[in-house]
Amino acid sequence: MTGTVRWHTWGLDLAAHEWRTRSADGTWWGRWHPEHDVRRAEVAQLGGLVSVQAAPSLLSSWAVSVVAMADHAYEGMSYTSLGGPKWELCREDGEVQTFVDHRRRVSVAQVSRSEVLATAPPPTEPADLRPLIWARNDAVRSRRPEPRRSVASMPSNVAQSTQAV
Repeated sequence: MTGTVRWHTWGLDLAAHEWRTRSADGTWWGRWHPEHDVRRAEVAQLGGLVSVQAAPSLLSSWAVSVVAMADHAYEGMSYTSLGGPKWELCREDGEVQTFVDHRRRVSVAQVSRSEVLATAPPPTEPADLRPLIWARNDAVRSRRPEPRRSVASMPSNVAQSTQAV
């Protein structure tokens, strides 16, 4: 599922600033925090809505992780897991991903889908349709000019490494 999320979290700017400050000066490990209450933590898709339920301390931690994603983008992409309890191996309640070129990716996928559906006969099952769309993406992308990326549109750590080169 893709979309735009708007955070309405009072205190998030301050919490993110504190995390970045502790991370920059190397003191992030020195402040003890109690374990988050992860009981009943859940990320679910209800219709077209993503529902995130958890204890306030865990929701705050997840929000700071999402805000800090831009600090660690690699080749225009960043992600963070909304992880479950440590004692349940390989359990992930959800993941948040960001892409610098999200709009371009969506546009390419839309064109690829319409081209695949124009073939006769188009597949009817989504499981059969998706691989064909993904395979078509490279051809559609090759017909488009590369997007111009200004340093201002990049996450700060990517912009700094670009300027240094």
